[in-house]
Amino acid sequence: MGIEGVLAGHPRLILAAVCGVGLLGLALTSTSGETQLASERLDLEMREVHTRTDQLVGSRPESLIARTSTPSAAPIVESGASREALAGPPPRTKLLVYSCPTAHRAFVAALERAFEAQETGIDLVLYARSDRDSVGHLLMGNADLAIISSVLSESERSRGLTERVIAHQIVVPIVHASNRIQSIPVVDFQRLIQGQLSNWQRLGGIDLDVQPVCKHRPRINDAADQALRVKSKAEDRTVFLATPREILAYVSNHPRSFGLVSLTHFQGARGVRGLEINHVSATRKNFERGAWPVGATIRSVSPHDPSVDARAFLDYLKSESARNVIGLELTLPD
Repeated sequence: MGIEGVLAGHPRLILAAVCGVGLLGLALTSTSGETQLASERLDLEMREVHTRTDQLVGSRPESLIARTSTPSAAPIVESGASREALAGPPPRTKLLVYSCPTAHRAFVAALERAFEAQETGIDLVLYARSDRDSVGHLLMGNADLAIISSVLSESERSRGLTERVIAHQIVVPIVHASNRIQSIPVVDFQRLIQGQLSNWQRLGGIDLDVQPVCKHRPRINDAADQALRVKSKAEDRTVFLATPREILAYVSNHPRSFGLVSLTHFQGARGVRGLEINHVSATRKNFERGAWPVGATIRSVSPHDPSVDARAFLDYLKSESARNVIGLELTLPD
């Protein structure tokens, strides 16, 4: 860059330089005539300097102005997404659910991930406990919800708890398709599952010993599990199997057998028949009106005013996707 380029950006530097040259010339002048001449010459030089300075400043290229000007800072606009990224994900809350083993196996554990995917701020924490233990944890404040297969006592209701029906486990006593017995009194049904009736002939059937078949006794009992099992005296002759499908298969292949399965598993089964009790068949309608005596109702239990998260889970249980899962094992209410 030439000297003019440097001086062009600094007019005052030009004045200082010229003044310095002029004063130096003035100091070297010894006579008054020379002083007058030097003064006139200085005035002329100063006028030329001002003219030159105005020309230089007025003709500065825009690129020079752009380089010497201070750029204004662009305003910072903070979007909602950037604020969320800085703040991090919202905190998750834990929903403590104590459920009876039947509900836990049938649908609660199966719905855990689907619910958490829908309600992204809630983590389900599940515990399988007996009916009374589940209600006890709710009353002590250790649970947000309880899911049980029995009814609340008057004492429990008086402490501000509310029940909501989720589903039914309706139990069907099944026999081999060749068994000619159609219906038995409820008293004889009780005697049958307690092992007090050991031969079909005493019920109007053929002379064969009764072979009870039911599921293994679970580690934790609830009312729904108890409805699917024979009682202690009959256990000595009972064949214990793991699944309803195995029970159906066994009964369909053994004419003297007698089994207990839920209505959802019985529907559509081949090679077996369902016994009537007091000439009433096992249906949802008969169970809900109290005409069918064998089964249990799965209920949610919560405070009268449950938390927001508890309400979210209770509402989710009513959704179509949740009902499809529940209906695989249990009978849904209307």
